[in-house]
Amino acid sequence: MNGPTGGHRFTRATAELLPGLNPRTAIGSSVTIEGRKYQITGYDKSTDQYLLSPTVEEPSQVHDLKCWPPYWDQINQGRKTFEIRRDDRGFRVGDLLVLREWIPDEWLEKDVPGEFTGRVCYRVVTSVLIGGKFGLAEGYVALSLAI
Repeated sequence: MNGPTGGHRFTRATAELLPGLNPRTAIGSSVTIEGRKYQITGYDKSTDQYLLSPTVEEPSQVHDLKCWPPYWDQINQGRKTFEIRRDDRGFRVGDLLVLREWIPDEWLEKDVPGEFTGRVCYRVVTSVLIGGKFGLAEGYVALSLAI
């Protein structure tokens, strides 16, 4: 067996893949397999397999971004679960977006700079679609977001 197998909620790994672990004391331990971190959540004696759950790690990168009020409200309420952005930051799955509500200059009086409202929400990038295909302009990305 080259690596863990299984679906999205849990994964199985043979005891052979995790040598030196004691099934009675391994539950709750963290392991790294092929560069991914897992927590051991159980052991199936009949198949000699450990049950693994993917570990949520620290974000790869944190991106501090401005977000206009109507879009910020929709994201904050969970109605908007994506963001279209210029691909100038190297967005990746697992990145944390810090979305700060921003009132742009053109919405304010003449010669008044844009301003932050102080409202902030946080979202994790779960998928990245790179532009240049599917109707998304080259140089842009569509980011799927989760709380």
